[in-house]
Amino acid sequence: AFTPHLTLARARDRGGDAALAEARTRLTGIAPGTSRVAEVVLYRSHLGAGGAKYEVLARAALSGG
Repeated sequence: AFTPHLTLARARDRGGDAALAEARTRLTGIAPGTSRVAEVVLYRSHLGAGGAKYEVLARAALSGG
């Protein structure tokens, strides 16, 4: 079944990635700050041996106060 989620990083090896683990450890407890987001893009990822390929499914422009 489809499970919507937000992917921030992906390790190529199923066993994990030492650099990603280190980055996560170093960023724990640090406030991310704020950002302006002008658009949301929905992607479908096609995973394969050569890495992920991404297909844009939809775009939604954001506006606000």
